[in-house]
Amino acid sequence: MEFTPRLTAPSLTDPNYYSTKNIFTACGYGMENGNCTAYSHGRFMEECGADSFCRGNAGGWIEEALKKGKYEVSMTPALGAIAVWKIPNTKDSGHASIVEQILARADILTSNSAYKGTVFYLQTFKAAQKYAWRSNITGKKYEFQGFILPPVVFDDPKATFITSAAVQFRRDPKSPKNRLENIPKGATFMYDGKFEIVNGIKWMRGVYDSELGWVSGLYLKEVA
Repeated sequence: MEFTPRLTAPSLTDPNYYSTKNIFTACGYGMENGNCTAYSHGRFMEECGADSFCRGNAGGWIEEALKKGKYEVSMTPALGAIAVWKIPNTKDSGHASIVEQILARADILTSNSAYKGTVFYLQTFKAAQKYAWRSNITGKKYEFQGFILPPVVFDDPKATFITSAAVQFRRDPKSPKNRLENIPKGATFMYDGKFEIVNGIKWMRGVYDSELGWVSGLYLKEVA
């Protein structure tokens, strides 16, 4: 299923966020003044029509997800996944957000809301830093806990790319031995939206010269 990233704030009339359909809003912890849990729960419902089954403070969501066994938990990002952080040495204080885009080095662009802060914002977290971050407001360090995966496997939107350098075109992204050919710099690659994270790199599937195969996202530039 093709994923539609949310890059702007939801409407104030969207019931996934601003009605009692959202359990956090129903309990008085809605998004009106910012709340990462209300937002992430609402976004999860919006994207896949399912309850996140997460309750309470964000730092406890991974443990809760594992106990309930409703959704898979992973350290590898997926589109639409709930990304969860926890402040070390606390019971469950933390942060939750939604993965909207996965970049070439497995960095993630997330949509967020801050408790009693910014109602909606985007933030990128780097895989090379194990997605850890420090709050610019409080200075507190947050440790990444994992991704709660949605019940649907989402694809990127289809797009046209140009190779930025000569690049391997593989039949299997996990094996360089399954090379179909080398694609020259400046060639057109028709991305079909399927991707895999292999050794920290996003490999993207598509068509070149009438062949279906995989190319490293490090060497692709989207055509505007």
